[in-house]
Amino acid sequence: MLHQLKRLAKHSAIYGLGGLVSRVLAILLLPLYTRYLSPSDYGAIETLVAASAVLVTLLRAGISSAFFRFYFDAEDDAGRTRVVRTAFWFTMTMSTAALIAGLAVAGPISQLLFSSGDRAGLVRAAFIGLWAQMNFEQITSLFRVEERSLQFAVASISNVLITIVTTIVLVVGFGQHALGVIVGNFIGTLTVYLVLLAYRRYQLGLEFDRRLLSAPATMDDHVISVLSQACTQQGVAFDVIASGAGHDAAVLANAGIPSGMLFIRNANGSHNPNEAMDLDDFMPGVAVIAAAAKALA
Repeated sequence: MLHQLKRLAKHSAIYGLGGLVSRVLAILLLPLYTRYLSPSDYGAIETLVAASAVLVTLLRAGISSAFFRFYFDAEDDAGRTRVVRTAFWFTMTMSTAALIAGLAVAGPISQLLFSSGDRAGLVRAAFIGLWAQMNFEQITSLFRVEERSLQFAVASISNVLITIVTTIVLVVGFGQHALGVIVGNFIGTLTVYLVLLAYRRYQLGLEFDRRLLSAPATMDDHVISVLSQACTQQGVAFDVIASGAGHDAAVLANAGIPSGMLFIRNANGSHNPNEAMDLDDFMPGVAVIAAAAKALA
């Protein structure tokens, strides 16, 4: 047991290293950015970063969760390779389709987001960054399932360092402002991704595992209704949403058991060392679950 805890602590620390380094460097670079970027540049960058985050979630369609689940369910190396290739080609197809569409309609998107077509080049750069991000995260997930945390850290830190250097050169040296930040962000990701792609080239085999592409689980309408009524009774604001992640409730729903899920907001997302749920959010959630359980009993 102690050995397992030590192994968990070791891998968790190393997996978090890349994110820690990127955040520290981002803080150190703030004086540089405030000098060379205008408020409108910041606004354009953050708008495109937020839009990319939403698109990435939609385009993945739960493939990341499916990959981690079915990789460990596979009974042999051949099965695991099939899972890897399915996730690789699904991610490649979805990201490439988004890239082509984004490049084609960059002008209208710029007009929609910024009331001007002047940011079309920035929009195109953001779609290239989206393509690089999706594929980079997919290929580095292999290091996680194989518990190769050191290689994961090397890839992550290399990405961060290349990104920082490239961004400084583009923003300071070439005066590219917002475009320099967006391009700098994906140059590092794209460079490391191409190196990893050559290193893990067996992924290129055209083979699919249909289970990863199965239809999403549907929650029970009655359970959803009861949870919604409980929220209203407890004075808790809510929205009925779809979840892109995989949950145990999906297994129960697919087995024919009426299921529903209640999500509580959690800073930085769940299942990571930086998650931070506030008790003022947690306790109303407990009250809603209690009221719903009583109604369903």
